[in-house]
Amino acid sequence: MGEGDGKGKSKTEKIEPVEFNLNLTKSDYVHIPKQEFVTAIAETDFNLNYEEVHKAVLKKGLAVPEISQFMTFHNYIIDCYKNKKQIFDAGGNPLSNKIKNDLYKQLTENCWTWLNGLFHLSGDKKTIEKVIGLDSNDILLTKREDLENYLEENCYADFIKLNKQGIPNSNAKFFKQDFVEGKNIYFYKPADERVARFYADSDRAYLYCCRISSVRDSSLGVRAVGTNKVLLAGEIK
Repeated sequence: MGEGDGKGKSKTEKIEPVEFNLNLTKSDYVHIPKQEFVTAIAETDFNLNYEEVHKAVLKKGLAVPEISQFMTFHNYIIDCYKNKKQIFDAGGNPLSNKIKNDLYKQLTENCWTWLNGLFHLSGDKKTIEKVIGLDSNDILLTKREDLENYLEENCYADFIKLNKQGIPNSNAKFFKQDFVEGKNIYFYKPADERVARFYADSDRAYLYCCRISSVRDSSLGVRAVGTNKVLLAGEIK
């Protein structure tokens, strides 16, 4: 007998689809319930530096994920993998276990992706600068916000204990300073005039808040997000 209806037919689980003013293929994106963004299943736009990758994805109507968006995605995939939960695409349809398993493996073993965050630590205030759009002169639009309290140490961190900006908070230092797959990441604290990236290989996973923005590499791409909060030239007043 199938599950759900008691009549020998299995019930197909779905969630409410996310609605964006975007022309995207919904089956290519993961939708996390109650979140106002969707995340690409595949990384794209390789071999571009920080500025170039922002422009490339913005011109598609997408965005480089903020640290909080990426870590929400990271934690969601790991939780669903470990607890055998269903994941869904942007149309609200279930995605296969193979996709879920592949995403888990990428996030723990094979991932190198840009994140949206430039740190300014000199002077009286510590701030993070985020790209929010692109103007008609091909100039990135940005905004700054004060950095919330974060873990001021390079160490293994519990990736559940994050501030609202997605950065490990002051209580996030992992009790055991060794890598435990699916339990922690190695965190490099923010450095002045440096940007954020996420990296994972067979040894461990890293959240960097201290990388150089000019780097290009054929393996360094972006896992873009879809959101209605991107500003493009035709929408700027």
